[in-house]
Amino acid sequence: MTMKTVDAQGMGIKRTIIPGLLNSPLPWILTGFFIAYIFFFYRPIFENSHHKMYFPTYVPPYMNVGSDLASLRDWSRQWIEGKSNPYVEYNFFNPPLTVVIFAAFSYVPFSWAFRIASASTMVVFFFSAFLFPLFYMRKRSVSPILLLTFAMGLMSYGFQFEIERGQFNIVTTGCALLAVLIYRAAPRYRWIAFLLITIAIQLKIYPAIFLLLFIEDWNTWRRHLRDLAVILVMNILSLFILGIPRFFDFIKIVGERIADPYIRVHNMSAKSFATLVFPDDPSIIMALIFGLFLVCLIGALWFVSTRRYSLARYYLFLVCTIGALIIPSVSFDYKLPILVAPVVILLDSITLSQKNTMVKIGRIAVLVICSAVFASTLFSFTNKIFIPGIGDTPVSILVQNNLPALMILLVGFAFLVFTQKPDPDAAFVQQVSPPATA
Repeated sequence: MTMKTVDAQGMGIKRTIIPGLLNSPLPWILTGFFIAYIFFFYRPIFENSHHKMYFPTYVPPYMNVGSDLASLRDWSRQWIEGKSNPYVEYNFFNPPLTVVIFAAFSYVPFSWAFRIASASTMVVFFFSAFLFPLFYMRKRSVSPILLLTFAMGLMSYGFQFEIERGQFNIVTTGCALLAVLIYRAAPRYRWIAFLLITIAIQLKIYPAIFLLLFIEDWNTWRRHLRDLAVILVMNILSLFILGIPRFFDFIKIVGERIADPYIRVHNMSAKSFATLVFPDDPSIIMALIFGLFLVCLIGALWFVSTRRYSLARYYLFLVCTIGALIIPSVSFDYKLPILVAPVVILLDSITLSQKNTMVKIGRIAVLVICSAVFASTLFSFTNKIFIPGIGDTPVSILVQNNLPALMILLVGFAFLVFTQKPDPDAAFVQQVSPPATA
């Protein structure tokens, strides 16, 4: 009787726990996160050459917090008072509308301006990394993966870096994502979506890539072209808001910054990474990076247009976000929090139900790798020179700079998306309003 009970318990484990581990993505996602924790938190803090608990200065130090915000306030005030031209005197390379918007902060005490900017960053991050995934996936319940990833993003190095500098990438991207939701779900109010995406583009330029997410039905391509034309006109007109001379100043300084960007280990742009790896001739590396990105972008667009499963547009969202991170010549690590939303959406949508054993093992391995690589972006480059065999060597740039991690996510999630068994319930939900005529 006892032997039968033991056998029954053993069979219960084999029939319930083991299949549950193999079929659920969560344990493997946690495995990836734990690997990153060991390498990029435990080792540098507890197992270092100092032989004591050591906290590296993980955000690149500057004179005071909110330095970027302070500079924008000062430049805007000087422009209002006619004392200087920020594009000439300070090599300012944001679009002209940025000067107008930050003029509102010019006469607010800096302590309050910093608090307002920080509060805005926190609120918009909550929308972008928590609420937006729920709306975009049309989910009514919060998954453990969403809670875990949002919390990790909130405590991440990139998020702290964003607040420390007084930057506004999270707010800018949040405007673009809200525009996507309004455009797709509330056709009557698309003019608000046009306004929001225009503001986002005029603040940082790179949110223009998220216009690809506006496409909801390839059969109505004429209407999409008309909408894109309206957005294009709005953005062109906005570039002249400070006058024609300032427009040409802006174009000139942007060209100079593209040709000669800031080459830093915490600049994840393709130009910066390629220059760090091959300073004499970075063009080959850049061509490989952009070639891979273009292949993934075309594949994502083809997947969206032919298969029409939700997972297709989730992957397109990731590709667009990675494009926003690597294409601009200046793309510091404080932009990394915008990566949380597409990654959590994909992690929450990946399943492991496969009949082919080898494919299933491959998917599990890639899921662990993608989770570990994403988690590595949550830690500072200062924590990434403690890996055995790498240390502070030329090879460390492959780990310290986040571009290789982004390329791995691009390819890894492509494998997971294209090998996932289609779920009929995951098909695109048609737009809320009746389809518009082309």
